[in-house]
Amino acid sequence: MIDAADEKEYLEKYGHIKTKRGRIEPFRFNPPQEKYYEVILRETDAGKPVCIIVLKVRQMGFSTLTEGVIFCRSAPRPPRSATPD
Repeated sequence: MIDAADEKEYLEKYGHIKTKRGRIEPFRFNPPQEKYYEVILRETDAGKPVCIIVLKVRQMGFSTLTEGVIFCRSAPRPPRSATPD
């Protein structure tokens, strides 16, 4: 797993997004994403599962950031089944 301290750096260095105009650009945190990411880290540091409900917000990049964090936290791990044995 990518260290939480390096997670943001990793996303900004290697992450890319497709813009509304169809261009591929480097992922850069915007101010709302910065605040949202702080909450994610606070929950993680407290040892809690991250479960955040975002109401009626669109076009702020929360889904994009969430997908990036999930990728960083799951891609380096060996494949697992999500179903009970």
